Amino acid sequence: MTTHKLLLFSAIIACLLISSCSWITQDHYFSNNDPSSPWKSLFRHGVPSNKTEGYPDTSLAILERSDVKLVVDVSYQEVTFSGPMFLPIFPHLFSSESDNELIVRVTIDSDNEHVVLPPTNWQLTDLNNDSTYTPIDSSEPSKTTATKLLWARFPVSESSLQRIELDFGTAMKNEQVIDIPNLRLTRDKGDWRINHFSF
Repeated sequence: MTTHKLLLFSAIIACLLISSCSWITQDHYFSNNDPSSPWKSLFRHGVPSNKTEGYPDTSLAILERSDVKLVVDVSYQEVTFSGPMFLPIFPHLFSSESDNELIVRVTIDSDNEHVVLPPTNWQLTDLNNDSTYTPIDSSEPSKTTATKLLWARFPVSESSLQRIELDFGTAMKNEQVIDIPNLRLTRDKGDWRINHFSF
């Protein structure tokens, strides 16, 4: 290989390394293991990030009744190593404190009827140390739609939790109260993934 070709090849490799990145993650999710619970479980395999937004393995908790359907997702990815596209070998040290706070996502499907389930009323209890938390941040769509995604962030590290209980309070549909049973979940480990991003 001539010097000119070697320099060109080196320049291409350098461009690839500085214009792309990769990171290694492990999925974690909270699942419902109680067969007597009114909440049912559905495992969903995760998708690695590759320019589009990926998501981790999760065990969806589903409450399906004639008046409402709720789907709860409590999962996260723990980033362990990061680096250039082909060399994610550097320990990941740059997560902010808010990245580690547990987020609970709830999808409501109510057959074209508006259901109100304010995330500000939700509570999370750490069953291992009997501590209860209320959301420090949350989102509820302002548009009145039959299907909508709500979420709440709780001031507790996701990795510190093993067993939790979620209390969603009561929902309102057409001015009628819907009682939502509490949901108990246990943390499980999912797959390891290599995620990529390039410009």
